[in-house]
Amino acid sequence: MRRIANIFWILFLCAGIVSLLNAIVLLLATSSPLSAMRSILALLVGLAAIPMYLCLGIDKRLPKWIFLPQLLFIFWSLFDLWPLPLMFERAHYMVPAALVQVLLGAAPLFYLKKKSGGQWLLPADMISGPFFGWKHSVTFFIANVIISPLVLGYMVFSFASIQLYEQSGGFARLWPSGLQMTEKTYRRADKEIHLTGMIHIADQAYYDQVLDSLSSDRTIVLAEGVSDEDRLLTYRFNYGNLARGLGLTSQDTLVYGGRMIAPEEMQSTTPSTPMDADYHILRADMYVKAFHPKTIEFLNIIGEQFLGSDSLAEGLHNYLTWIKKNSPEITTEEIMMDILHKRNREVIHRMRQALDHYDTIIIPWGALHMPEIEAAVLKKHFRLVESRQRTSIDFKKMLHTYRSRRGKDQK
Repeated sequence: MRRIANIFWILFLCAGIVSLLNAIVLLLATSSPLSAMRSILALLVGLAAIPMYLCLGIDKRLPKWIFLPQLLFIFWSLFDLWPLPLMFERAHYMVPAALVQVLLGAAPLFYLKKKSGGQWLLPADMISGPFFGWKHSVTFFIANVIISPLVLGYMVFSFASIQLYEQSGGFARLWPSGLQMTEKTYRRADKEIHLTGMIHIADQAYYDQVLDSLSSDRTIVLAEGVSDEDRLLTYRFNYGNLARGLGLTSQDTLVYGGRMIAPEEMQSTTPSTPMDADYHILRADMYVKAFHPKTIEFLNIIGEQFLGSDSLAEGLHNYLTWIKKNSPEITTEEIMMDILHKRNREVIHRMRQALDHYDTIIIPWGALHMPEIEAAVLKKHFRLVESRQRTSIDFKKMLHTYRSRRGKDQK
């Protein structure tokens, strides 16, 4: 056991030192020759952590004050040190995180060296006597059973949070307290572009805040929303049932205060022309008829089986049942191309046109659309000048409202 513990300790400390050096190099350069070594050591430490953790439950002599913090740090690293990626740029927290790893490995090392009179790592006299005890192992097992739900909850929540953050390019952040949406402002000379991450259902206060933030100085809002003149969608996308069931409000109720215009009207607007409204609104989205037939079928199923159900659980069950049955005929790439990338190209095209006619462009679209739109904004040499977060769903408030409504329904 002592040998396993010492090997793990050495690997942990070496991995921390290499990670620290690698993070420092990446602060000064775009790449580091230590990255490959860091990855290999991280893998070895992760593999060594498994038998090390089992040893802590078997061998009562092993000092847990040394190894438990190290094992917890490794577990935390497996989930990208969440929630740090949501709070800071990666380059800003990797050096402190690597420094913590080095301290967790080096501090007890020097302490034991001083205490044992010059011997490094675990001295033999510290690991003496009977190694196994039923009371110790049973206590260790019970402790693991108790904390398992918390650990599992952290794993699921952190994974979902990181995936949402990465897929939305940072425009959506999932916290234990609720869901936050980000609005970013970009500027180039006298032009501004506002990218506002949106969600189909949220607290009414969130939609009110979005409306209140709209500028009225030569502004156009490039609104989201596909047009279905040929009535190809047999089931209208109405999030009202889902929103009401959760005590929230549907984005369908969001009413802009400006004037709706057609594309040709936008192109006739000039910087010297007085605005005839607080701001203009252009539906900068696609027509349903431009979608692939399988995409249209998929959207109809979403509207019928999921959004059309009386409850969230029933809707999810119906949707998953249909997906399982029809998945061989549905190409995810085709669907994503239609509902995400093709629509992104349309709003980016309208944005480029609007730059010639307006000083401020506001794009309040779904958060998953934003990475591609943001890339197009930066390509036009705009720079980020401001970023703000708004809470779109407060979990505590939502749960309270849901319980209140459920209580009334039961009466």
